[in-house]
Amino acid sequence: MLCTFFELPPRYLDEISQSHHPGLKVVQHLEVRGIIRPEDVTRLEVALERVNLIRAANQVKEYQQMISRLQINSEEQEEEEDEEEYNEFEDHDYQTAIQALSDYTTPADMTRLCAFFALTHRQTEKVRSSDTPARDFLSYLNRRGTIAPDDMTFLVEGLKEVGLVNVAQRLTTMLQEIESKEVEAESALTVTGDLESQEIEKLREKNLCKICLDNDVEVLFFPCKHLVTCADCATRIDTCPICRTEIDDKVYVYMP
Repeated sequence: MLCTFFELPPRYLDEISQSHHPGLKVVQHLEVRGIIRPEDVTRLEVALERVNLIRAANQVKEYQQMISRLQINSEEQEEEEDEEEYNEFEDHDYQTAIQALSDYTTPADMTRLCAFFALTHRQTEKVRSSDTPARDFLSYLNRRGTIAPDDMTFLVEGLKEVGLVNVAQRLTTMLQEIESKEVEAESALTVTGDLESQEIEKLREKNLCKICLDNDVEVLFFPCKHLVTCADCATRIDTCPICRTEIDDKVYVYMP
């Protein structure tokens, strides 16, 4: 009945009638002829109702509803993943790429980029309708591993391939400027660290006993008030090693 309803050629009837799975064969032929698709079997459902195969029609309807639920869940999951990806756009290179695409491309340019990087129809439509198309576009590339915080090579090459050479050059220049600033900042930190190390070393040397040059100073001499020796060395001298004043009293000082 279904074969007659869909006017399938006679040669298909013999093949279907001789098959161990005639229903599967019918579905395959309908799909090949474009009558149904995996995500849309509405015409098959209608046909089953027309030929009074109500139970089969209900099963197809349930299948269609299940597919719809899966599609909705998939879209919701993609939206959640998009939000997660947004949280990762803190890197300077990402922000620079977003700025370059936002400032120097048109909606038509973004559509060409979506096509070049083989984004799905849904993803392309989301980019085109978004208030932040550059951000959405880069989010998809990031999720697929096409770009990374430390590697925008494929994005630059893609811009060149779709004819946006000027944008590619601007982005490259902007990324180089950021890299240069980061190198300068690292150099400044290195210099600062070296200076701090030198100051710490000087302070440590200043606090060493001037006799043994090993232990910290911990005895204050009177009346000259020099703090220049450790406890061990202080017991062996009667005059200050700095000013040669005779020592009248020795006071132990506990350094923090």
